[in-house]
Amino acid sequence: MKEDISKWWKYACLTLLSLIVMFVVGVFIIFNQLFPEVEQTSPIHFIDQDSEVAFTVSTNREQINQWIKSELASNEQETLDFYVEITENQILFETYLTILWRTTKAEVTFVPEVAPNGDLLLQQQSVQVGNLPLPGEQVLQMIDRHVELPKLVTVYPDQRLVRLAVSELEFGGFTFGVRQFDLENNIIEFMMRQ
Repeated sequence: MKEDISKWWKYACLTLLSLIVMFVVGVFIIFNQLFPEVEQTSPIHFIDQDSEVAFTVSTNREQINQWIKSELASNEQETLDFYVEITENQILFETYLTILWRTTKAEVTFVPEVAPNGDLLLQQQSVQVGNLPLPGEQVLQMIDRHVELPKLVTVYPDQRLVRLAVSELEFGGFTFGVRQFDLENNIIEFMMRQ
C-alpha cells in the first residue's frame, strides 16, 4: 500500500511539474506573439547643415511605390488619370490619351536625377503611344496640355524633362528636398528642413 501511495505522489508531482512547464512555455509563446521583435525601418538621421534643423529620411522603391499608389487613390477631389511606378532603373509613367476619338495608352520612361535645390528631375528616356514609339518632345507636350498633373509637376517638352518640385513641399513647418535617388542600389533619401 505504501508503494501505491508513493507511485501516486510521484505521478502527481510529475504531472504538476509538466503542467507548470507547459504553462511557462505557453506564456512565453503568447508573449512572443503579442510582442514581436521590432524590425529596423527607414532611419531618420540628424544632420546639421547651415545651422538649420535638418533630417534625412531614407526609403526604398517599394515604399515609394506604395506611397504613390495610396496618394493617387486618396486624391478624390481631382480626377488623376495616370499611373506612376518606380522600377529598378527607371520611372514609368502611364496615361491614356484621346487621339482621333480613340483612347490610347501612352507610356513614358524617365531616368531620375537630383537637382542642386532638392527637386527631382526626370529625364525622358523613351515614349510609346499604343505600340508606336514616338519622339519625346511631342508626347510630353501632349501630356502637358491634356493631362491634369499635380501643381508640383512641371513638364518641359523641349528639354525632354519633367520637374518634380519637391523643394516646394511644406508640411508641419518642414520643407523637403531630394538628397539621393539611386534606383540601382535601391536608396532614396529625402531631406527635411525646419
